[in-house]
Amino acid sequence: MKDDILDLARYGGPADWELVATDSPTDPLSAAKKTRGELRGLVAAHEEATRQIASDADLTESGKERRLRADAEQRLGSLGKFRDAVRAVEVARDEAARRARESRDPADRVAAAVIGSEIRRYLGEDPLLVQIAYRDALAAGDWDVLDAIENSPTVWPGRPDAETLTELSRERLEHTDPRLGAEVRHLSAAAADVAADLADVESMINGALGGPDELEVLASGG
Repeated sequence: MKDDILDLARYGGPADWELVATDSPTDPLSAAKKTRGELRGLVAAHEEATRQIASDADLTESGKERRLRADAEQRLGSLGKFRDAVRAVEVARDEAARRARESRDPADRVAAAVIGSEIRRYLGEDPLLVQIAYRDALAAGDWDVLDAIENSPTVWPGRPDAETLTELSRERLEHTDPRLGAEVRHLSAAAADVAADLADVESMINGALGGPDELEVLASGG
């Protein structure tokens, strides 16, 4: 109970994607949730080991530094499975996004390209106005405009930046296919969260390997 309270204070409550994760072994959200828990367990174990080493009266300062370095190196070497776990969630995210794209591929690509070119000429070259036009078209159900913007060439000055375009595309997906849209959104958030967790853990452990000054601080219990 105490550990749960400490985790809540440190990490906050569960993310939306964690709340919808199932117990199925084939659910990538469940795997991401498990990975996140294991990463937090690794942090707790590393911090506890650091405290024990720093308070060991039988060790000299140099002995503590050697123990701390060995512990950090061992934990750093264990991160490979977590990188694999992040990649697995990213693969699931990309697969869901691919299914979303395929669900709206036009039957006549040549005609769609011609229509798209004309629509882009009409929309102009201001990315902000194009973004507004996209949301207006989404509300009106004008799929030709949405396709013209999403499939625009990168050289088109009116093309929104990649991050904005991805967000617009997700809004469309959640409007047209709420189930698949929610799947893409949750998988994207899970991949980003677990990757950020892994980066934080790696940075923390690398900090312990940063050099004599860092190890000296840890050895002294600082």
